Amino acid sequence: MWQRRSWILRACGSLGAWSSVVFLGGCASQPPRKLNASGQACLVLQRPRRLICSDAPAPSVEAERDIRELGPVADAISVYLIRRRIGDVGGAVPISIDGLRSLTVPPFSMARLRLSSGRHRLLLTWQGEEAALEIGGQAGSVRFIELYRSSGFWTSHGRYNWRLIEKENMADLALDCRVIADLDVRSPPSTRVG
Repeated sequence: MWQRRSWILRACGSLGAWSSVVFLGGCASQPPRKLNASGQACLVLQRPRRLICSDAPAPSVEAERDIRELGPVADAISVYLIRRRIGDVGGAVPISIDGLRSLTVPPFSMARLRLSSGRHRLLLTWQGEEAALEIGGQAGSVRFIELYRSSGFWTSHGRYNWRLIEKENMADLALDCRVIADLDVRSPPSTRVG
């Protein structure tokens, strides 16, 4: 009788261990890629239910894997941009890079910008208000930037701003974000200082 009971306990223990591995493995997985007909990355917001898409074509699966490594690009400044805050359900926030290229950034998303050496200006505009960030560096350098809402929790109103973050923070935030763009914006850098 004891041998039969121990066999059942071992079987139940093994089943429990395997089911927890499968369950927890789902928590660490990347969100599925959702693309619209134009090949742009999208996010479905539940309340109110709506689809928000970026205006840039989504990168390939290989490029997305490379972006998630958060490494440098040898001949460019790599800028990793993320927007991921609980309660940030505003629409796609438009940003411009040196006034030459633009990108709309939906919630829970990240992008890589590849810039030429020198100084550059990122500008976001939301509901008539602007926030600018000056960044600079040499080829091979890496910057990590968070686009965040500073007020208006759980509403479509509020202000957005920029902040520089560390690589470790970026890696944590990027776990459940969609990669929406890999933009090569290597243009003549801005000569403006402030």
